[in-house]
Amino acid sequence: MKRVKMIGFILLVVMVFVMVVGCAADKTGNPLNLNENSTIGGEKVANGVTSFGASDVKNYEAPSKDTTGGSGTKPAAIQQKLIKDGEMTVDSADVNATYATILAFAKKNGGYEFTRQRTKSGNYTKIIAVIKIRPDRLDKLMEVSGTGVEVIKSNISSEDITADYSDTKIRLKTQEEGLKKYYEFLKKAKNIDEILAIQDSINSITEDIESMKGQIRMWDALVGEATLTITLQQKDDPVKVVKEIKWNALTPEDMGRMISNGFITIVNTIVSVVQWLVIALAALSPIIILAGVALFLLLKRNKKKKKAAQALGNEKPAE
Repeated sequence: MKRVKMIGFILLVVMVFVMVVGCAADKTGNPLNLNENSTIGGEKVANGVTSFGASDVKNYEAPSKDTTGGSGTKPAAIQQKLIKDGEMTVDSADVNATYATILAFAKKNGGYEFTRQRTKSGNYTKIIAVIKIRPDRLDKLMEVSGTGVEVIKSNISSEDITADYSDTKIRLKTQEEGLKKYYEFLKKAKNIDEILAIQDSINSITEDIESMKGQIRMWDALVGEATLTITLQQKDDPVKVVKEIKWNALTPEDMGRMISNGFITIVNTIVSVVQWLVIALAALSPIIILAGVALFLLLKRNKKKKKAAQALGNEKPAE
C-alpha cells in the first residue's frame, strides 16, 4: 500500500512539472507569431496570432519588407537628394537695372522672386532679394548676376539628404503595411478591449504616417527648387567729396543783427532778474518788517544797558 502511494505521489509530481514546463514554454513564445491554425474572434486567419490580446496589438511591429523583392537581385540605385543654396553680394552702378536683368533671367527659366527688400538714401540704393529657381539653373543664374558688376561675395552650398529621405520612405512603406495589418485585426477583434487597443495603435501609426508624408513633401519642395540670396549695393560712394569750398562767413548785416539780438537778450535777462527780485522782496515784506522791528528793539535795549553801565562807573568815589 505504501508503495502504491509513493508511485502515485511521484506521478503527481511529474505531471505538475510537465504542466509548469508547458506553460513556461507557451509564455516565452512570440504572442504575434502568426500560423495557419490561429484564430481571431473565432475565425481562422492565415498568418494569424497564437494568443491575441490588447497588449499583443500594442507591441506589434510590422516586419520590414525585403527590398530585393524576393528575387535576390540588387535594389534599384537610390536617387541623390540635394538641397542647393546660393549667396551673392555685388556692387553695381545701377542697382535697379541689374536686378531687373537678374529677375528677367530667373522668370525666363522657370524661377520667381520670393522676397525683395529695397532701401534708398539719396542716390544710394540697396536691394536684398531671394530668388527661387530650378537647381540645374542656379549656376547660370549666379553667372548672369555677376555679369557687368563687381562681385564682392559668391558661394554655393549643398545639403545631401539622400540618407534621411531614403530612410523615411522605407519607414513610411513599413508603417503603411503595418496599418493594413491592424485593419485586418480590427475586423476580427472579438471584444471591446481588443477593438480599443487596435484602434489606439491605428491612430498612432496614422499620425506617424502623416508626419512622414509631410516631411517628404517638404524635402521634395526644397530639392525641387534652389534658393539664391543676393545683395545688390550701389557702387558709387554715397558720401561725395565736395571739391569747391564756398564762402560761409557772416555778412556785416548778419553780424549787426546778431549783436543787436545779443544785446537785447542780455538786457532782457537783467530786467527779468530785477523784476523777480522785486517780486521776491514784496512777497517777503511782512517777514522783513517783523525782522527789522525785532532788530531795532534789540539794538535799543543794548544801547540802554551800555548807558546804564557808564553811569554806574562815573558814580564810584575817588580813592
